[in-house]
Amino acid sequence: MSDIVQGRYAAPDTSLWSGRIDTEANGETWYWHQRVKPLDVLAGLPNGKNIVLLGCCIDEGVIRNQGRAGAAQGPDAIRKILAPLPHHLGKEYFLWDGGNILQPDRDLEKSHEVIQQIVTELLNHKCFPVILGGGHDIAYPHYQGIKTATGASSRIGIINLDAHLDLRHHPIRNSGTPFYQIARNHPGEFHYLCLGIQRFSNTPFHFQRAKELGVRILMAEDFQLIYWENIERVLREFMDSVDVVYLTIDMDGFASSVAPGVSAPSPCGFTPEVVLPALKKIASSGKLMSMDVVEYNPEFDIDHRTARLAARVIAHTIASKD
Repeated sequence: MSDIVQGRYAAPDTSLWSGRIDTEANGETWYWHQRVKPLDVLAGLPNGKNIVLLGCCIDEGVIRNQGRAGAAQGPDAIRKILAPLPHHLGKEYFLWDGGNILQPDRDLEKSHEVIQQIVTELLNHKCFPVILGGGHDIAYPHYQGIKTATGASSRIGIINLDAHLDLRHHPIRNSGTPFYQIARNHPGEFHYLCLGIQRFSNTPFHFQRAKELGVRILMAEDFQLIYWENIERVLREFMDSVDVVYLTIDMDGFASSVAPGVSAPSPCGFTPEVVLPALKKIASSGKLMSMDVVEYNPEFDIDHRTARLAARVIAHTIASKD
């Protein structure tokens, strides 16, 4: 990998992975901390059915967007909660902790280059990346990494669970700009579905921009379990129209009652009751190529409530993969 990675990457911290060992397991490894192995991504990558966690300890994009700092501590906090969870993966899958991408300075753009490079390498080795944020600005280099790995002709469908459209046009990239950057840099190739968008978290101008870009939106009031038949139809039609799916989950889309520890809390967000079946539908489609979970901020969490939800979202999605 490029020399630019040096100084912006830290190998995995194995002390984060601990928990009980079930004495009734007869030698089987039923918990995440037993299955996850350390992987220094600079030293080489495995091939096969590998799921690789990669932390992005970066919140410069959140700060630039006038959000609450603290998301840089999110990746390791999520790992600690994942560690004691039971896993439900077949033995053909391997779980790896790929360490963290760091930001030792204010140069967000350089850190984004590292994200793009590592995502591309992971996908070239047929790994399934699970990126732990960090701010939602990482969606831009994450997408670029997917695009580089899949080729210019690939139709990449972005499914974003979020309160915000993140279609801001700003001269300096931040956590509110990633999907506009993608649309601008890949005209005619922008396939974007947003679930759970909130009217009062976006301006009328941004809704107009979304319309002009052909963005498909399910508003928060329509992203509820009672409307599951329509949600399922929207997901099916969108996924049928693309080659691969990039899933991005912004924890601030959840209601603050279940996810208080986020960069921009929302009292009127969606709930796990509708999110979990939606994730199962996406993961079992055969098209899910990569995912990230972003905007978790441990500084404002209560009893690790948001970290527990983020961990369950990750575990549920992975366990539902085809």
